Amino acid sequence: MAVLKRHNTEQLRQIERQMIAIEKEIMLIIKDDPDLAGRFDIIVSISGVSAVTAFALLIDMPELGTLDQGQAALLTGLDPSHGSPGHGPAVPSGRSDNRS
Repeated sequence: MAVLKRHNTEQLRQIERQMIAIEKEIMLIIKDDPDLAGRFDIIVSISGVSAVTAFALLIDMPELGTLDQGQAALLTGLDPSHGSPGHGPAVPSGRSDNRS
């Protein structure tokens, strides 16, 4: 069992080093693009939002920061005009899980 524990510990250290390297590369890409850097700064200024969360948001939602409130609400599925009582039948909104 000691061999397995040592092997697992080594693998975890390697994964941690790889994650740090990836995060550094993402930061370099962001810093090289003034638009991305500005959006990144705004996102991480939100209390409780880490750099990793900001990375995920910028990667998964490249349009973040370029939409008006209505477009953002529709994209997230929070548009009250879709499916609210008195507003007709529910219309699916938001981003589907399958993105290419």
